[in-house]
Amino acid sequence: MTTNCTHYINNDHLRVDVHEKGAEVISIVDLSDGSPILKESEDSSWKKTNPILFPIVGGLNNHQYQYRKNTYQMHPHGFASDCHFTVVKKDKSSILLSFQNNDETYLSYPFKFQLFVEYCIEETQLNCRYSIHNLDDKTLPFSIGAHPGFRCVFAQDEKASFLEFEHEEKTLSWIKKGGVLTGETRPFETNNCVYPLSPESFAQGALVIKNLRSRKINLKHYDCKKYIGIHFSDFNNLGLWTPPIGTHNYICIEPWHGFDSTYDDELDIFVKEGIELLQSGKSKTFSYSIILNLT
Repeated sequence: MTTNCTHYINNDHLRVDVHEKGAEVISIVDLSDGSPILKESEDSSWKKTNPILFPIVGGLNNHQYQYRKNTYQMHPHGFASDCHFTVVKKDKSSILLSFQNNDETYLSYPFKFQLFVEYCIEETQLNCRYSIHNLDDKTLPFSIGAHPGFRCVFAQDEKASFLEFEHEEKTLSWIKKGGVLTGETRPFETNNCVYPLSPESFAQGALVIKNLRSRKINLKHYDCKKYIGIHFSDFNNLGLWTPPIGTHNYICIEPWHGFDSTYDDELDIFVKEGIELLQSGKSKTFSYSIILNLT
């Protein structure tokens, strides 16, 4: 029986706890005052804190895709978050973990691969790196993303937390229903690069934004000098999510390379929009950072 352990890394500014199950960061603590940055892992609305999305991002039509005329089942956001990762190396402020395909993953994803996940603390910044290696003699189709949930305040007035984007955004959010995109959209616009967090914004579910201009977002709070920055230069899509009902006390800011299927998508995984095709023997790395800022 595999035992999933929790490891921590730290420096003078941050402590980060990483679980072997899913190589998931389950806690980031600001050591200057002991305050947590991520949501509680035991929140009743969602039990995770920062799962890795692989080998798909979002959902598939009827949770299915086809490869070489065979049909495979795949849960939303893939299976990486439920897999046991092995620690490759660790020091005080960094940790490297890996997962390789096995008989179980082959049933839903018939490809040979290795996924490396590295976390490294530098000053008040946590650098997160995902590296996918194609160990197969055929092309590897995949998407990958992150799903960190940050504590925040939803409100109807100026006391709400808000997102500050790198650039002014005037684009579209794709509407989801039944776990996939409907093909319909609604406006997504910032005002002076600011997007306030209100429950109404998420009443229809997650905001899925393709080809975002910004690659940096700040999560800021009313009357608070400390804020969180998320930098994601290797990802061109974004998911924003909080539970549509219940207590709104966290926001998931999700850098995505890929996104959900739409109702009329081809089942063939190789032609699905948002899929990366990695040639045999090749590897590709995606990085993002979570930064604690003090003004």
